[in-house]
Amino acid sequence: MLVALLLCLSQTMWAQVQPATLEYWLDDQFASRQSRAAGAALQQTIDVSQLRLGIHALGMRVSDTRGRWSAPFVRFFLKSDPTVAANGLATYEYWIDDNRGTAVSGPLQPAMTLDVDVAALRPGMHRLQLKVSDSQGRQGQTVNRFFLVPGEDLSRQQLTAVRYWIDDFGKAQQGAFADGSLLLDIDVSQLCKGVHTLGYQVADEGGRMSAPRLLYFVVPDLESGCDQLTAYEYWFNHGPRLRVELPAASQQELTDVVIEVKDVLPNQLDGYRFNAASEMVSVDDQVFFGLQAFNGAGIGSQAVLSEEFPMTVPVDPHFLPLNDGEQQTFDAPTRGKMQGLKTTTAAGDSLVYYLSVAGLHADFYDANGSVIKAERSTLDEGGEVFVLKSTTATTYALVYGASRALKKLTATVSVGGLSTVASMTTGIDFRTARHRLSIETDADAELTITNTAGQVLVRQSIGRGSTSFTLPAGIYLVGVGRSSITKVLVP
Repeated sequence: MLVALLLCLSQTMWAQVQPATLEYWLDDQFASRQSRAAGAALQQTIDVSQLRLGIHALGMRVSDTRGRWSAPFVRFFLKSDPTVAANGLATYEYWIDDNRGTAVSGPLQPAMTLDVDVAALRPGMHRLQLKVSDSQGRQGQTVNRFFLVPGEDLSRQQLTAVRYWIDDFGKAQQGAFADGSLLLDIDVSQLCKGVHTLGYQVADEGGRMSAPRLLYFVVPDLESGCDQLTAYEYWFNHGPRLRVELPAASQQELTDVVIEVKDVLPNQLDGYRFNAASEMVSVDDQVFFGLQAFNGAGIGSQAVLSEEFPMTVPVDPHFLPLNDGEQQTFDAPTRGKMQGLKTTTAAGDSLVYYLSVAGLHADFYDANGSVIKAERSTLDEGGEVFVLKSTTATTYALVYGASRALKKLTATVSVGGLSTVASMTTGIDFRTARHRLSIETDADAELTITNTAGQVLVRQSIGRGSTSFTLPAGIYLVGVGRSSITKVLVP
């Protein structure tokens, strides 16, 4: 009785709840939605005359007499163009590879064959790209088909030669076919026990070489010296290998190897720290090492790499002295390496460093290890200039981040003047600002300014006093009167 009564009350309560309002909108125009009273049967005419041609969405939701809204639901419809009801494919266009500029087009027939000229194409794989358009000029997607243009006469396919090698391709030997058969007499007497590879390639009469193939075979007998370990090599990160020769008593197995963790080449120098007192650099890094053993025949085992472990890696910048007018040439500090330059000056001196290659990192420090800010300029001829003021009697420069393709680079510093590379000529003073060269003389003189390519940029008479010139950043040779030519750096 209780259940029946509850059911009856529920039915009475819900009977009073009816759909009340319908809202609808087109596409994402919810803010402009329309509403009307909802009934048992509902028909609504919607104006779509302002809509563009194509697919659209009709969104709707309904509320009940209590004001509660249903979840919105969406229906999609197509607005088509009645003027193109009889539309169809009308034209074609095709081209080879990516040469759209040479496309060929024409009317599309119900059944047709394309006669594509491939006579001028190079041998190899090519792509035919095809588009079709309807009578309204609207294009479909591009259809791609790949085809092969054969090269020289492929009838000369008789195999005539073979190249083969054991383990090492660098020791490949030549062989020949006889009556269509290939016989290789390979001496394996000097091979060590274990698995080896036989690699080979065959060539036909036209000189075309096949892809290499590898066959594996086992040498069961133990040859003299092959079972002995004679050396091992180890390395840290991507640094150089260090080789250790083993004494005769230790040549049966490689055990209890103790490797001193030193001379580690860090993976990166980001976030390094410079200690001016020790003139050393340190950087926190993740380090790994590799190990490989070698037998009496010089054949190496598979290299074994350790797990990475955290380490504060010391880096020695190998500081070179670099003082006024001097030039130092050194190995380019590539990945994980750093080159230091040490200049002795008076506090407050203006310093101009010139590096022969652009794109490097160069940081500057005083004798206390504090950073000195430098103004950096890239020269038109490819080098870079760093202008700064010394704050202590010693200035340090740390150079790193060179490209692996770079072998050597040079560095020069000028002290006292703002940018001269060589010492001043007596009676003549050179001063520079950015793209500006000022020359002050104590007498009238003939002036010549030449770039490093030998082109004369200025040749004129100048009077006593100061004369200025605007020049691109670079190194110039300046001759004043009968004095020697001075090399001047304009940042």
